[in-house]
Amino acid sequence: MVALLLLLVLSADPAAATAIPLLDLDGRPAGSTADFRGETVVVNFWATWCKPCQMELPALQRIAGERTGRKVRILTVNLDATGETARKYMARKKMELPVFRVAPEVVKALQVQAVPVNIVLGPDGAEAARWAGYTADFERKVNALLDSFQGGNP
Repeated sequence: MVALLLLLVLSADPAAATAIPLLDLDGRPAGSTADFRGETVVVNFWATWCKPCQMELPALQRIAGERTGRKVRILTVNLDATGETARKYMARKKMELPVFRVAPEVVKALQVQAVPVNIVLGPDGAEAARWAGYTADFERKVNALLDSFQGGNP
């Protein structure tokens, strides 16, 4: 099944539905972004050593809390050397966002070459937006994009 999902990730058409195979922090399969079809999904790639990532995570936590029950899902993908590093960081910062890992070939296929990177999948599962780096108006931009999928209803 992971091989099938990886084929979807490797699609030549960036607008095609993207199913990102997810692993738990111990490296075990944990489903994919396809499990959230019908919802707008923000996938945030980050690392504990990345200062801009450290600024994005609290904003994403607020957005997730404000949009509970509104067909929006915020998923984070940690790229540190071990899942335990991410687990400890999230506990220390009292963050409650779901944290996953992905196989190295998925990172390569998605062309994630630096962090932070955010990929937004529309309700149809297709990549709708992508950006790298942090800006001061990050939270406003994410909310505006999510509003566009929800007909302006935050």
